[in-house]
Amino acid sequence: MKIPNIPISYIYKRFNDNFGKKGAFRFAVILFIIIISLELTVFNFNSYLLMLGDYEETKLSLSEAKLNKLITDENGFLHNEEGGESTIEFSNVDIPIGTIYLDIEYSDDITQTTISIDIKDSTNNAQYRYGAANITIIKGYERSQTIPCQFSGEVSDMRLKLNLSKTQNITIKEITINKPISLHFSLTRVSFLFFIIIFAYLMIRSEAFNKSYEEKRLFGFRIIVFITIIFLVFSILVSAGYRSRGGGNVFEDFKLKEGSQITKELVDAFENGQVVLLEEPPEALKNLENPYDWSQRKKAGLSYQWDHCYYDGHYYSYYGIAPVIVLFLPYHLITGFYFHTTWAVLIFSMIGIIFLSKLYLAIIKKWFLKLQLKFVVMGLIFLQISSGIWFSISRAEMYEIAISSGFAFALMGSYFLITSNVVGDGKISKLRVALATTFLSIAVLCRPTLAVYCLAALAFLYFGLKKLKSSENNKNKKIIVKYLISSLLPFIIFGGIQMVYNWMRFDSPFDFGIQYSLTINDFTNSQFHIHFVLVCIFSFLFAAPYFQPQYPFVYSSFQLLNMNGFMYVDDKHVSGIAIGLFFRALPMFAYFLSRRAYRLIEKPNRKKALILIALPCLLAPFAILVSIWESGYAVRYNADFSWQMLIGALIILFAVIIHCKNEGVLKITATTLTVSLILCVMINFAQLYSFVISRYVSSDISAVLYSYERLIEFWR
Repeated sequence: MKIPNIPISYIYKRFNDNFGKKGAFRFAVILFIIIISLELTVFNFNSYLLMLGDYEETKLSLSEAKLNKLITDENGFLHNEEGGESTIEFSNVDIPIGTIYLDIEYSDDITQTTISIDIKDSTNNAQYRYGAANITIIKGYERSQTIPCQFSGEVSDMRLKLNLSKTQNITIKEITINKPISLHFSLTRVSFLFFIIIFAYLMIRSEAFNKSYEEKRLFGFRIIVFITIIFLVFSILVSAGYRSRGGGNVFEDFKLKEGSQITKELVDAFENGQVVLLEEPPEALKNLENPYDWSQRKKAGLSYQWDHCYYDGHYYSYYGIAPVIVLFLPYHLITGFYFHTTWAVLIFSMIGIIFLSKLYLAIIKKWFLKLQLKFVVMGLIFLQISSGIWFSISRAEMYEIAISSGFAFALMGSYFLITSNVVGDGKISKLRVALATTFLSIAVLCRPTLAVYCLAALAFLYFGLKKLKSSENNKNKKIIVKYLISSLLPFIIFGGIQMVYNWMRFDSPFDFGIQYSLTINDFTNSQFHIHFVLVCIFSFLFAAPYFQPQYPFVYSSFQLLNMNGFMYVDDKHVSGIAIGLFFRALPMFAYFLSRRAYRLIEKPNRKKALILIALPCLLAPFAILVSIWESGYAVRYNADFSWQMLIGALIILFAVIIHCKNEGVLKITATTLTVSLILCVMINFAQLYSFVISRYVSSDISAVLYSYERLIEFWR
C-alpha cells in the first residue's frame, strides 16, 4: 500500500483548525523542544555530577571488607543466619566519593532492599556519620543501583547496613565508587509533561474547547466517553494492583470455596432459608457480662466472629443484603463457588463510574448546553477523580463491597431520576421514575446510610407531580395515580423488605443492628458527643494538605481536634490519610458563590432550584457526616457523599459561568480551573498512593511503583 505524501503545511493547518489559534502548532513544537532540553539537562543533572570534581572510578573488593552477621555460602550468596541488621564495612577507602554503584542479585523472595550507608569524611573523621546516604535497589531496575553522594573531601571508611530475614540471601556482584551515572532519556517523563501542558493549553486557548457543548455536541460526547474509558481502565489497573497481593492464577479467583461474611456466610444462610448465620457463637461469649465490650472479650481470650452482629445468642450480619441477592447468591447457586471480593468491588465501581459520567452528561444536556466545552470536560475529570470510590477499588475488602455497591446503585438511581424529566423540560417517563426509585431503594439495601438520598429524591418526585398536574390540567387522574405508583411503589416494596429483614433479625423493623456489632467499640454504651461530628466534618471536608519535595509530594496528618475520648480512626498513622474534599476538589469553594448563583436564576424557579440542590448535595451528605461519628473515620466513606457534594458545587459554578459575558473573567476562570485540576490530580493521587496503593499491593507491583517514583524524583 502506498503511503500518501502529506505536506507539513496541511498538518499545520489541521492542527490550528482543531486546536486553536495560529500559534498552536508553534507552541507545541517549542514546548517539545523545551521538554527535550530539560530531559537532557535538568532531569539528568546527576549524569554530569562527576564532571564537577576529581573522582576516580574504583572497585571495592568484598574480600577486603569486614562482614558482620553475614556469611557467604558455596554459591556466593550472602545470608544472615540470625536475621536482622547486617553490615559490610570498608576501611581506608581514602578517596572522594561522588557516586556508589551496587550490583546486587536477589533471591526470589526479594524485589527490593534499602541500604543505609555510614561514612567518615573530612568533616567527620573520628567516628561514623550515621545514615549519610540511603539507597533502595529495585530488582530489575538498573538505574536504582547507583546513588549520587554529596560527601565532603575524602571518605576514609564506609559501612553498608542492610536488613535480611533468615530465608533471604543476596549476591553482591560489584561495588564501584565513582561510576558515572548514564544519561537516561525517559519517554514516559517527556510524554507526561508534554501532554499535561498541552491539555492546559487546550483548556485555556483552544478554539474547539472554547465553543459551547451545544455547538460541539458530538465532539464533546466523544471526549466524555474517552475520559470515562480512561477511568475505567485505571480502575482495572488499580484493582489488579490490589489483587496482585494474593498472587495465584486469576481463573482460580472464580473457583473460591471460602469467602467473607458477605460473600459466603450470608449466602449460606440464605440458601439454608434463614437470616441467622450458620456458625453458632461459643458459650463463653454468651456467658459474658457484656459481650459487646471488646476488652472483656480480649481478657477472656475468646474466639469469636469479628464485626458480626451478636443478638439473642446468634450471629447476624449488619451489612446490606442487596449485593448478596444480585451477585453473590446467584453466582453460588449457578457455579457452586463463592464470588471473589476484589472482582465484585471492581464490577460495582465500574458501573458507578459509567453512571457518574452519564449523570453528569444528563445534567449538562438539561441545564448547561451553552456552557463552554472546556468547563464541561474539566468538571467531569474533577468529579471522577474526587468521587471517593478509588479508596474502595484499591483496597477491596468486605467493607468496600457495601460502599461500592451502594455507589453503583445510588448513581443508577440518580441518573434515571434526572433523565425521567421530573424536573426540567420534557415529558415525564414513568418507567425511568420507577427505575430511579428502584435503584435508589436497592442502594439502601446495600448501605443503609444512603437512605437519606431516598428522602432527598422525594422532593424531585414532588416537583414531578406538580409538573404532571400542570401539564394534564388535573383532568386525567389515572395518569397521576400511575405516576404515584411508579414513584412510590419501589420505595414501599424495598423499604418493606428491609423492615421485614430488620424485624427477623432484631425484633424491630427500624433496628439495623449496628449497636450489636462485635467490634473494637461497644455501640450499646457509646455516647454521642458533638466533638465526634466536628472531627468527621473537618477531616472529610476541610483538612488541608501540605507539600514537600518527597514523593508523592502531598501529605496530611489526621487531627482529632484535641478530643479527649475514643474515636475509631482507620490507619490514622498514615501520612496522607485525611485530606478534605474542599482541597481534593477546589471547585467545592463554589459553594461560596451560592448567593450569586441564586440571584441569577429566574425568580419563579429560585426556591425550587435551592431545594433540589440543597437536599441531595448538602443536607443529605451532612446527615451522613453526622451519622459517621459512631463508626469513626475511614477514608472509604468518601464515596457516600463526595460526588454528591461536588455535583452541587459544579452546578453552582456553571450557573455563574454561563451567565458571565466578560471574556477576561472567563479566561481567568479557565486558567484557575486548569491549575486546580492539575492540583486535584496530584492531591487525590497522593492520598490514594499514601493510604492504599503503596501498602496493599504485591512486592512486584510495589517495585514498579517505586521505579516511577524514582522517575519523578529525578534528583535522587
